[in-house]
Amino acid sequence: MDAVVGDGDSDVSVFMGNGDGTFGPPTSYSTAAHVYDLAVGDFDVDGHDDIAACCSGTDRIYILCGDGSGGFTLHSSYDVVDCGGGSLVVADFDLNGADDVAIYSSSAPLRVLLNAGSGTPVHGSFSAAATAPGTVLLEWRVEALAGIRGFHVYRATSPDGPFARLTGDPLVADSHGSYEDATVWPETTFWYELRAVLTGGAEDAVGVRAVSATTPGRLLTALHLLGPNPFRSTTRLAFDVPDHAGAVSLAIYDVSGKLVRSLVRGEVERGRHPVVWDGKDDRGARVSSGVYFTRLVLGGDVRTAKLVVVR
Repeated sequence: MDAVVGDGDSDVSVFMGNGDGTFGPPTSYSTAAHVYDLAVGDFDVDGHDDIAACCSGTDRIYILCGDGSGGFTLHSSYDVVDCGGGSLVVADFDLNGADDVAIYSSSAPLRVLLNAGSGTPVHGSFSAAATAPGTVLLEWRVEALAGIRGFHVYRATSPDGPFARLTGDPLVADSHGSYEDATVWPETTFWYELRAVLTGGAEDAVGVRAVSATTPGRLLTALHLLGPNPFRSTTRLAFDVPDHAGAVSLAIYDVSGKLVRSLVRGEVERGRHPVVWDGKDDRGARVSSGVYFTRLVLGGDVRTAKLVVVR
């Protein structure tokens, strides 16, 4: 075993063990003023021990990557407010196979630097707030963007998931970013994860756990026309299901009241459910131009809306 110590000033000193309980002379590596705490982990996932040094003189954490033979190279450093008096803990908090760093001090909240796997932690904060009816605003700050080519936002209605991705292409890799989720529904707690898209295509979470926001209002039986309307080929609908509403039927009818297409039938979970009508009947044939009606039946509630097909 070897040993690593901070000298209380700017140096980190490594003592290589001789295998008999004694150590050789130290090798020192300069970081910054007042090395307060040290931790060891494999931050660049190469199988060799690396060092994280918390320096209160600059309020930064320095990462020194080991070469496996006792040598270390200063890899990177990260701003951490109120680093002085902090204690470092190393663990793989996001279970991506790379060690992360957490720092706790009595003068500041717990902070976590999540590791992208190259010795570069995804250090950042992430928040969610219901800002208007039907809207949740997500905001984040990421300290370092090295190795990150964008972000994806994921959402669930439970902290345990499953989480579904909301974003198509990755969002721009800005250190201060935001995203507006306008697909939420009332009276529901939504959980969000922000994941950094790394250069190699893998994803790494920003923050230790998902953040949540609860939307105001009441969730009632409702039918939404999302458009387009009129339409040529396909149109999008959605319907809201409150608690314990019972079986659902959503269907398309022509102006004479004849059933054209059954879209949904059976038990459906609470929440908002998107549906696409491809302009075809139950036999798979394209319907002709004209006026049609979509009818939602949910328990004792009935909602209807007009659709126009233009060929």
